[in-house]
Amino acid sequence: MFKQQTSVEMTHVPYKGAGAALTDLLSGQIQLMFESVGISLPLVQARLLRALGVSSTERIADLPELPTIAESGYPDYRVSVWYGIAAPAKVPEEVVQTITASVKRALNDDAFRALLTKAGFAPLRSKSKTETQQFVDADRARWLGMVKQLNFSLD
Repeated sequence: MFKQQTSVEMTHVPYKGAGAALTDLLSGQIQLMFESVGISLPLVQARLLRALGVSSTERIADLPELPTIAESGYPDYRVSVWYGIAAPAKVPEEVVQTITASVKRALNDDAFRALLTKAGFAPLRSKSKTETQQFVDADRARWLGMVKQLNFSLD
């Protein structure tokens, strides 16, 4: 994806987690990585890492001078991590409703939202089942199109 937009060739190095990748980045074994703000922000603030841009559509509050990749000349570049809560299909509906209500309360709590924002996450409001399914379907279609366009395959 990035090469198609920049002509920069990169080699993907798979890691089992961010810890090992960050260790290699900090020691100079690799030259760059894409990582979530929540994990990398403390290292950027300590000046151990240099942030080049954020892949979300908006700048982050703790690094307001850091441009988005879209602002840096790649207007179609938009990648963000989102989280959802899932349960096995056989979980009783009353349990699902209790969990849903609790999550909705948390996501509407200003103090909790402020903590998420401080950690580098842009908290969304709780969505209905239908809205969540539409969001997942649209995201899946977007990435499936990218996979097909770039002819990715699983090893």
